[in-house]
Amino acid sequence: MGEHGLSLADKGFVLVGQTQSTDFPIRGGSRWQDTTSASPNYVNGFIAEFYSDTRILLWATYASGDGDSRLQSVVAQSDDYLFVSGTHRSGSFPLQVHPDIFNLGPTAQDGSAVVMSFSPSRGLIWSTLYCGTSPVGAHVDGRALALDDQQVLYLSGWTDLNRAFGYDFPLTDPGSPAWYQGSYGITLPYTAYVAAFCTANVIIGVPEDEVPSRSLRFYVSANGQLTFPSLSNGLHHLRIINALGELVWQRTIQGNGSSVVSTPMPQLSSAVYVLAVDDVGYKFQVAP
Repeated sequence: MGEHGLSLADKGFVLVGQTQSTDFPIRGGSRWQDTTSASPNYVNGFIAEFYSDTRILLWATYASGDGDSRLQSVVAQSDDYLFVSGTHRSGSFPLQVHPDIFNLGPTAQDGSAVVMSFSPSRGLIWSTLYCGTSPVGAHVDGRALALDDQQVLYLSGWTDLNRAFGYDFPLTDPGSPAWYQGSYGITLPYTAYVAAFCTANVIIGVPEDEVPSRSLRFYVSANGQLTFPSLSNGLHHLRIINALGELVWQRTIQGNGSSVVSTPMPQLSSAVYVLAVDDVGYKFQVAP
């Protein structure tokens, strides 16, 4: 058994790591459990949460699927949402698609980073692989996590996916003034990476078990106009925020009930953004 990540949580502390034990002490109740049977032939990731005052085990589960997995980092926020990252080597992993944040389906790649998010009641909200396309034997490691003011989740690690050889790694340039390097040192066996995921009003800041409102519809027209098929009467403050939490654009417009409202907006680079209408954020993505 090896422990890799430790974080304080609302009721105590959370430990993540790896084990080859098939009789690891599991405790769930209504909390999420990996229903795949642990195999002694693989290393299995685990999550364990303890009460801080009594050290009693509150929740414990494998998180591996039917392959080799190692959980390496965990971060718990003041509102008790939990994020976990690690590396999955082969086989299937328990994935949970979230409609408003990055998702990558099953992959044939041999090594993939994984990111998971849990609600305060430890329901699985989001679980995704993070990797590219490559031959068997390539690797992406999900080594460390950090959450910036409950707005952006950062994942870092290393990869041996070399884009110069035609392999695909999911890179996104958020634009100036963010630093960006899209090239891989050909002579280097490994390259570090940092990935940022927008979590504000998607996972963090959303009341537990509440589905974010999708009542507001908008799109960008062919001539670059931000268009609302309908917008309630009155003045509305619009802001576009990038994945780094930086303000890209803002404007005040007049809503006119059921009438279409349009306003010019800047051309955006391919990335994920949040459109804030007054105090409510709506995630959208600009395709490459």
